[in-house]
Amino acid sequence: MKGYLILFLLTVAVFGCRKGREITDDDQTSLIITRSSSDYFEASLNRSPENSDPFDLKSIVIKGDSVEITVGYSGGCKHHSFEIIWNETLSDTEPPETGIIILHDANGDMCEAYITETLVFSISSLTDDISFDTVYVNVLNGYDPGDSTSSGGWDPGDTTDYDDGSYEVKFTESNDCNVKVTASRVICGTGLYNKLWFALEDSVNAGIEGYYFRKYLQPVAIEKSIAGFVPVQGKKYIVGARIQKVHDYLDVQVCLAYSGPSVPVRIMCIKETN
Repeated sequence: MKGYLILFLLTVAVFGCRKGREITDDDQTSLIITRSSSDYFEASLNRSPENSDPFDLKSIVIKGDSVEITVGYSGGCKHHSFEIIWNETLSDTEPPETGIIILHDANGDMCEAYITETLVFSISSLTDDISFDTVYVNVLNGYDPGDSTSSGGWDPGDTTDYDDGSYEVKFTESNDCNVKVTASRVICGTGLYNKLWFALEDSVNAGIEGYYFRKYLQPVAIEKSIAGFVPVQGKKYIVGARIQKVHDYLDVQVCLAYSGPSVPVRIMCIKETN
């Protein structure tokens, strides 16, 4: 599903000279709001000058239904436009996560005034079902793969807990069934059963009191003798598994939401249990 909304931004802070040009309605910056998971993934895989004109991400502020993203860019002589693409996904983690990417079209503007501008839009223009002020929102710069900002929630990339070993997925590798798991659907993932992974009994604090991430075995391969077995969401199993770092799903495109710590495994044995 793809949806578009075009807005015009009226508030622009300009640091520099417009070389004597009179500011007219043509100077207004247009904002294109898009909801499309396919467009988001395509843009996120090609964050480069081929995809967007240069700009800097400054900050994001979410107030109720309003999202305010401050950007900076060079220009001042032509109409500019920004496209904000939402990935249409919301993780089932606590707190939930979602993502947007921003593309800039400078319309060939060669002027050098540095403009700081706030892109303002309503969340309801994207979705009526999600309150962004309750989730972790990751914002990507479509021009610069090293530039991003975020708001709310918890960013697993910012935690120091990775260093203390608490995020390590530990289980006994074996050809025999010895590990208790629950077939659980993750919001963003792929594998032998698509988004259906095996949640371990172990979990880890998400950095916010009362919120936890499950740890997962990501099934990416299975022994031929049990290849016809298909797990059922919510059912409990005992499995035997071995880590398989190289597998067929390494290059499969998935969204960026964080489901929790996981390791890819080959299923060697599986039995249903209570």
